[in-house]
Amino acid sequence: MPKQTIKLSELPFGATIEIGGFQYTFKGYDKRKTQFGRQEHFIFWSDEAKTEKIFEKFKFSTTKIKKDGDNYQW
Repeated sequence: MPKQTIKLSELPFGATIEIGGFQYTFKGYDKRKTQFGRQEHFIFWSDEAKTEKIFEKFKFSTTKIKKDGDNYQW
């Protein structure tokens, strides 16, 4: 199956995605405090790196990610 690209906002909950060489699980959305007030963010968690990554939904929702079957890569 050829690789496709999808928007980050189309990523299903619980999907595993490679970000910067580590595997992260998409946990969903959450409102987090920023310098502009509370903004909605994409939340990713990595058991491998023991870190959480957050990205503003407004800025990153149209970002393209690669999809190869059930594998996602950013």
